[in-house]
Amino acid sequence: MNIFIEWMAPIAAICIGIMILAGFFSIIGMIKDRFSTVKYFKMKKFLKDSDCVSILLSSGKSVSNVRFVGFTDSSSFKGLPYSLANMLICETQDNRRIMIRADTIRMIEQENKIQTTTGS
Repeated sequence: MNIFIEWMAPIAAICIGIMILAGFFSIIGMIKDRFSTVKYFKMKKFLKDSDCVSILLSSGKSVSNVRFVGFTDSSSFKGLPYSLANMLICETQDNRRIMIRADTIRMIEQENKIQTTTGS
């Protein structure tokens, strides 16, 4: 009986330590997910915030005159399929958001924004 206690005490201490660490890191992960505010990320030096772009899709369709916002952060969408987590976010002139699957984009073309004035 004495040999059993001598062997089981260190093994039990290691197991309890592993369970406590697992619980600690699970709680830290839940807190991080709850207070995370990053939903998309921007690419610096790629396009400015006010730039209008035309997007050519692999199906041959194009989305014109939209403003580039950024790409979705795949780590902020847990439980979604891969194809829905990696998306491009654009905004139309009337402030509607469009999400396009990143793997369907063939080309992003920056448009020159020319302001025209109407005179009377």
